[in-house]
Amino acid sequence: MKKGGTHIDWVVGLIFFLGFVTITFYYMAYIAYPKFPFERALKLEGMRIADAVVDETEWSVYRTPVLVTFSNTTVDWPFELYFQLSELTDLNSIVVLDENKSEIYSEFNSTENKIMFVSNITGNMRFYAVRTENTTLSPRSYTTDLSRNGLQVNNSKINVSFSDSGVDSLQFNGSEFLSASGIIIGTSSTPSISNGTIRAKVQYPEGNVVKVYANNSRIFFSSNSTYDAGLQLSTAFTNFYNGSAETFSSLGQVYQGTRDFIDVYSGNGITIISEDTVFTVSNFAGYRQINLSSASDFEIYLHSGDYNAGIKENTTYLNPPTALYSMTDKIRGVSQDKIDELMAEEQTALENRLGIKDMGFNISFDDTLG
Repeated sequence: MKKGGTHIDWVVGLIFFLGFVTITFYYMAYIAYPKFPFERALKLEGMRIADAVVDETEWSVYRTPVLVTFSNTTVDWPFELYFQLSELTDLNSIVVLDENKSEIYSEFNSTENKIMFVSNITGNMRFYAVRTENTTLSPRSYTTDLSRNGLQVNNSKINVSFSDSGVDSLQFNGSEFLSASGIIIGTSSTPSISNGTIRAKVQYPEGNVVKVYANNSRIFFSSNSTYDAGLQLSTAFTNFYNGSAETFSSLGQVYQGTRDFIDVYSGNGITIISEDTVFTVSNFAGYRQINLSSASDFEIYLHSGDYNAGIKENTTYLNPPTALYSMTDKIRGVSQDKIDELMAEEQTALENRLGIKDMGFNISFDDTLG
């Protein structure tokens, strides 16, 4: 974490170091006022001063393991995890570490009490949600590929333009996927968009919610009620997959059936996933149309290649990575902020804080032991 360390070895080394530097001034004090055998008195005074310094610079870091289980192939997946916090938690301190304990991009939404991040998942993995209490750290600053301009949300893979009725433009790697009316989701009001560095959340007054994440070509749709959704796609798509590979060869309805997903492709592709839903696929002169009957939650996934990418994504959507918190560890460490504060004190104030009186002294910090 940028504002402090959590090196226990550093603290131990500091204690020994301070015990050593105490020798110079304590020797003179001992000669004037002998109380104990010199060796014992020297150790006691050194440890007392070292303890005082540690008390003034110590902080506690709370590290909660996040155990992720995933049985499918490697995937970049967005996580939104409810994170219950103490009232003492410094919200600016919250970060996520990967299994190598390296910090990854994340954000904490205090309104929803959720910690959010996107990470590459391969099998079972371990992450760490880390926080401090009673600190006032500066806000962390991340730069990701997620941005917003009005009703448009972009990342490095997709550009999504929202409208009163849903989505009126959807681009993947610079290619427009939609035609005619775009994506219809049963709304008729202008949405509001809240965006951070990890997630953009689009909310419609009718109760529909759409989410777009950093470094991701997935778009998640949800609603508090069911509705009939429709997608009008570009005629550049020549094929679709409904359990078998098909070609748009005739006009009108070309397929209707209950499935978990439909994939439409030609070079690039779009997968529409909604578990156990009636899909209708039609071919018209100016667009290809996909209808979902009585939908509420579904995903749109944009990809390169043919329907095999859609098959893989369908498996991931129906059986996503799961996350479970483990027991929180409390780790004692040293705060760089507190060290800086201590070192900035005037001599008299420092003597009072450390309980060192009537002695000439010099204290320096060496973090090469950590």
